[in-house]
Amino acid sequence: MKKLIITAFLASMAIFSQSLLAQKKLLDTDVFRKNPSEVTSFEEAQQQAEKILYYLIQEEMIPGASITVAKQGKVIWQGGYGYADLNKKTPIDPKTTLFRVASMSKAITGVVLARLQEQGKFDWNTSLYEYVPSFPLKPFDFTIKQLAGHLAGIRSYRGNEYTLNKNYTIEQGIDLFKDDILQSAPGTKFLYSSYGINLISLAIEKCLNKKFEDIAKDEVFKPLNMWHTFPDRGKIITDEATPYTRTKKGLDKATEVNNYFKLAGGGFLSTSHDIAKMGTAIERHSFLLQAVENEMLKKQCTTDDVEINYGIGWQNQRDWNGRDYFGHTGMGVGGFGWLSVYPNEQVVIVMLFNVTDPQISIYLQRLTDFILEGAERMDNPPIEPVKAEE
Repeated sequence: MKKLIITAFLASMAIFSQSLLAQKKLLDTDVFRKNPSEVTSFEEAQQQAEKILYYLIQEEMIPGASITVAKQGKVIWQGGYGYADLNKKTPIDPKTTLFRVASMSKAITGVVLARLQEQGKFDWNTSLYEYVPSFPLKPFDFTIKQLAGHLAGIRSYRGNEYTLNKNYTIEQGIDLFKDDILQSAPGTKFLYSSYGINLISLAIEKCLNKKFEDIAKDEVFKPLNMWHTFPDRGKIITDEATPYTRTKKGLDKATEVNNYFKLAGGGFLSTSHDIAKMGTAIERHSFLLQAVENEMLKKQCTTDDVEINYGIGWQNQRDWNGRDYFGHTGMGVGGFGWLSVYPNEQVVIVMLFNVTDPQISIYLQRLTDFILEGAERMDNPPIEPVKAEE
């Protein structure tokens, strides 16, 4: 009965939102009229942020969105907007609706690595060949840590590899690139590579003699109560948002892909609520040993001591307004989103969308500005702990 009531409420909210759009068509100028610094409360900031989401839905830039925002470990805004399925008019529940989180999976893998590191089960300072001696020998050696920071020289996707719909295992996925030459000498150049992260997951499996998905569940998902995070095996499962792609005609269903072979680099399904639990664990320093967490988030350097904006599975940089944050973007077939952990503001923002790269960064930057400005004006974060079990 409780589930039915919640479902009915979400459906009514979705209908209400759509009716608002039907009554008054938003213009691009409407979402840029107010300056984020002018808001006087979080409620006002949230209204402005929601206006941006309504505009993106109205203009068919996105089919739906799942938002979870936490401050000092408490949820201050959580909502579903638009639809998980356009034809069925399925509402989005931020706690249960699954999205392809794409490269946010790398941040998950970073936390898995950190957990294994602090327990002495695995060492990110070790050569890959110690764990995967069968990997074809290259002219240079490289470490797990270099792989996790995109400094090992492993190539990125080519051709149609990004949209493969093959039921490959993780090891079979490694076969796609294992015989290719390194693109640069390890440590000399940042070269973003999901394949390098996938290689880490194979090393972990070989070391622990256990599937990477099970290791992630035992080391991260269970301890953090992330009960709605799963491998993406291609077929749409219960509670998963339908993946879409923008075309000249509007929003069409995305091409079918199977992301399991690149699980560690871009193959997880999750909810904004679950990802926020992980982000909050980092923001609150409540999950990892501090020294290990610091090393995971610390910017790595090239061999000539040039810092890169990447640690171990986590981006570490400044945003468009010069604010420090940790996190990761996600950009995959039928899935897009941002995970941002702002340590100084003590705010975690997770935004997930069921669409291939919609090219809406300018809108999400503004949305983020409203959230951070509004959160700054809150005296006490209310509501529930983000780690609460459902």
